[in-house]
Amino acid sequence: MKIKELLARDITATIDPVIYFHQKNPETLAREVGEYVITSKNDREETGIHEQYVKLLKAMSSSLGTDEKNPASWISGFFGSGKSSFAKLLGLSFGEIKLPSGKLLSDALIERDDTPNAHEFGKVWKECKEKFGNTIAVVFDISAEAKSLELPSSVIYRQIQVELGYSNKEAVARYELALQKEGKYELFLQKYREHYKNEWKNEKDKSKSPDEFSYIYHLLYPNEFPRPTDWFKTHYNNQALKEVEAIRRAASDIKDMIEISHPGKRLLVVIDEMSQFIGKNTDRMLNLQTFVSEIGSLSGNPIWLFVTGQEKLGRQCSRY
Repeated sequence: MKIKELLARDITATIDPVIYFHQKNPETLAREVGEYVITSKNDREETGIHEQYVKLLKAMSSSLGTDEKNPASWISGFFGSGKSSFAKLLGLSFGEIKLPSGKLLSDALIERDDTPNAHEFGKVWKECKEKFGNTIAVVFDISAEAKSLELPSSVIYRQIQVELGYSNKEAVARYELALQKEGKYELFLQKYREHYKNEWKNEKDKSKSPDEFSYIYHLLYPNEFPRPTDWFKTHYNNQALKEVEAIRRAASDIKDMIEISHPGKRLLVVIDEMSQFIGKNTDRMLNLQTFVSEIGSLSGNPIWLFVTGQEKLGRQCSRY
């Protein structure tokens, strides 16, 4: 008999050396959660993955619906400690993703807990999920998505726009939202279809989309924009707002996008390697703090953030 025949699991199966946040298909997630080991505290370790999941979910549950002024969790740990797996699997579990077997990712994750107090994880998860409600999970590695010199709030805003079905061009997405508020978005889609013989959803992220948006916007508002290029010249890449004002408007837009496109849902944003992206850049840190503050000030705020980093933030972070 061979050694591998004595083991309950296939030791020849591929185990990824690191977690990649862009890999979110059910097959990959099934493999990742299937190999995930949930540890617990012991004589050598004061805390384990089990305790940290319970701690984080309890903190979220206690604040949901009561005090959401700081709707964010900073998940810290040294390189290779598993913080990315911790955040990715939990974040996507809120999004109610189903694995190829038909099982929910959240159920598969909870089942991986075979620690002495495993029942705590399932109990607090159920309580927190009931309060959180239906969820859209936006999961990404900020270093992989950020443009040169871009601040955190801009990256977060763009990734949310894309996940919610808007253009990845900030100005275009903002005016898509404006058309929805005015009840003219369906008319925009119709005119785009008639003129370009294509669907806007297929073209909205391409480099030519701002020009095409400008032309259709001109058709909708010929008096305000008499020439096809008027919207492009006056509104695209011409948003000279002060940073705080821009963040406040972004937070408000995100809330409106959720209420219009996904009513009744919450948004959980999971961002990997935030501390590496921020580094010693004070502007980026202040920008992130301002963004969290602004979403926390929204009435009925539907947004929550998980961010990971190697640096610890002290009392305010949930550290793994």
